[in-house]
Amino acid sequence: MFRLISKTTQLKNLDANPRQNRVSFMILVLGTLTVLPLVNSQQASAQTSQEIERADRVAVILKENCFRCHGEDGADEGGLSNVLNIRKLVARGLIVPGKAAESDLMQRIVDGDMPADGDPLSGDDQSLLTEWINAGAFDFNAQANDSASEFISPLDMFVLIENDLKTLNGSAPQFTRYFSLAHFANAGKSAAEMEIYREGLSKLVNSLSWGDKIVKPQPIDPGKTLFRIDLRNYRWSVATWEKIARKNPYDVRYQTDSAQFAYQITQTDQPVVRADWFVAVASVPPLYNEILELPETDREIEEILDVDVDSNIERGLAFRAGFNNSGVSQNNRMIERHETKFGAYWKSYDFAGNAAQKNLFAHPLGPKGENAFEHDGGEMIFNLPNGMQAYYLADAKGTKLDKGPVTIVSDPQRPDRSVINGLSCMSCHTAGMIPKTDQIRASVEKNPGAFDDEEREQILTLYPKLGVLDRLMDQDKDRFLRALQQAGVSSSKKDPILQLARQFEQELDLETAAAEAGLTTSNFAKLLTRFPKLARIFAPLNVPGGTVQREVFVQNFSEIAQEFALKQESEVNSIGMQLVTIPAGTFTMGLTEGDKDAQDDEQPSHQVTISRDFRMGANEVTVGQFRQFVSETGYKANGGYRFDADRRRFLFSEDNNWDRTGLEQTEDHPVVNVSWNDAIAFCDWLSKKERATYRLPTEAEWEYACRAGTTTRFASGNGDEDMFIIGNFAYDKVETLLRPEDEDDWDDGFPLTAPTGQFQPNRFGLFDMHGNVWEWCQDTYAATFSKAPVTDPTGPAGDNGFR
Repeated sequence: MFRLISKTTQLKNLDANPRQNRVSFMILVLGTLTVLPLVNSQQASAQTSQEIERADRVAVILKENCFRCHGEDGADEGGLSNVLNIRKLVARGLIVPGKAAESDLMQRIVDGDMPADGDPLSGDDQSLLTEWINAGAFDFNAQANDSASEFISPLDMFVLIENDLKTLNGSAPQFTRYFSLAHFANAGKSAAEMEIYREGLSKLVNSLSWGDKIVKPQPIDPGKTLFRIDLRNYRWSVATWEKIARKNPYDVRYQTDSAQFAYQITQTDQPVVRADWFVAVASVPPLYNEILELPETDREIEEILDVDVDSNIERGLAFRAGFNNSGVSQNNRMIERHETKFGAYWKSYDFAGNAAQKNLFAHPLGPKGENAFEHDGGEMIFNLPNGMQAYYLADAKGTKLDKGPVTIVSDPQRPDRSVINGLSCMSCHTAGMIPKTDQIRASVEKNPGAFDDEEREQILTLYPKLGVLDRLMDQDKDRFLRALQQAGVSSSKKDPILQLARQFEQELDLETAAAEAGLTTSNFAKLLTRFPKLARIFAPLNVPGGTVQREVFVQNFSEIAQEFALKQESEVNSIGMQLVTIPAGTFTMGLTEGDKDAQDDEQPSHQVTISRDFRMGANEVTVGQFRQFVSETGYKANGGYRFDADRRRFLFSEDNNWDRTGLEQTEDHPVVNVSWNDAIAFCDWLSKKERATYRLPTEAEWEYACRAGTTTRFASGNGDEDMFIIGNFAYDKVETLLRPEDEDDWDDGFPLTAPTGQFQPNRFGLFDMHGNVWEWCQDTYAATFSKAPVTDPTGPAGDNGFR
């Protein structure tokens, strides 16, 4: 048995695929890479004109009846964000191609649950939908697949970042950071959805900026999934970014050369974070307050804005509007405008009731003086230097609040109805200030005897005539809309920040979870089966349409990263062989003196250095891979052992070979009964096929890869009690097969060889480095190995070795 090392010898399309510029750079893929064909992804050329016409008619039905609540301007009622994304509907189990009766979307339409606020679909429309699903649910237009692009793994992302950083001059890289939307593209989000998410990112970073200009994050890849910012454009310090990074639950310290370059030149361990996570956490306290450096009181904000509220009120330079009806409060409310050096400062006075001093119509003056109103809190909205708006909540004393009490204000878009500073305000003021009509002035004018002359004059000064405040509101609204336009926000109907934040908060299906881990759906699903604990936690993902809560995914992401070895990199070649990059390093080779199990040729232990990164097969070469080699070349491999069940022994014969072993084998089992020459022939064939050099590992490379940074006897520790977790070892069933008189209580589930990848990988992402089968090495056996060179040693001439 053997596994291979690969060294790239021919570089192709370097501009399009820059990771090939480095011999050691690959992409981590744990598990066989399988592309799962979507039932609905047939090319239009394979569809009949009747099928295309039917699909187009279905598109019209869904767009006219469902799209308003499930896709238009990012609407995502019930967690369904785009009813026109057939790929997503299939992934969520809402459509089961070929089975309309089992499709939840169809059942909800038939039962009358959808459309929720419209007339039921006609019988003809329902029949057409049923016919379309039963025929395979062919995709009806480009919108469902218009964001389809090449899968971008986190390691691909760092290659893009490295290349981008190399275009920057001077100190710029130290202040350069990145946001990623790649996982959304990998999960099949449509172009319309992706554009909303880009707008949400741009709007938020500019809404957290004290810079004097709008600066859009710059895409660095053709698909516009990875964005560069310069911290200085937003007046963010490096410390500001580190506050953000410390809260990131998706931090993975990748070990590729490109990642290490990015860490070093940007001088941060996290030069890139996910845009949706950032928007979800930076649009609310504490990060919202921390990034904007909002002080503890409204008075301090007013000092920053150079506003003297008391003086403006006293001199009649403030403009007010009081009213009974408000979108966020059931009680009377008053808003007040002040001019600032950046535009406007709006301040609301909110009340927990309407009686006594809380009755604004009876007490329109305040908050100081006789007969002043007694408010319970307020919201402040002010222009930033770039024209965007910032928000602040405070209690009656002006002390900062993260949430407004629901007894005073509420947000119907939040589950607990709490008004959260930042996000709630932005989602309400999507187009800037909301026009309000003052009711106080008219009330005072209609009741002239209710107030003395001095009060009435002051009231009429602060509460201006109709039109005055409208013009000021229009002025402020126009300023904000211009800033939005510069930020690339195309619509002010719905807030893209809220839409992106809500997308992050939603449950995850299998495709989304895989994309967020940086893996293909098939790889993620296969890896889950190898780790019982994770398989149990994420069991719902294996059910059609099943989902897990965001909290569950976040809490277990670090374990996913650890168990799936996301830090490493590998690639899958044309025969399905996974190649994991092993970083250069130094290790202790051999066993320590005094180890009772050590053989003479394993001592003394000594330090050995592997000077260059190399790529190694994550698994042993499989029966299927070797069969492909034999099929394409006609290679003859003769001579070997075959298990004879009747005699309970392995028998040698020239007639035995890799395909005649007497063992139960699938295509995924490691190939056995191969000689060193057979392995070399396989390497030669694969090198020509892949246009890259493949060879067996040296003994030093093999042991270094097996140890994977550990210093214990085994990767699992010094004892053998946990060996069954990491490898396939002989146990009672094989003893029964070979020597029925022996007894052994070891049970790992496989009496003989096991299919590859059935046990946990080591820290380098390699499977079966302990147990299963012996493996050939490239160099020869040396009894005096300790005298070999200490850097990249190879054995002397002689018999070739295996481990």
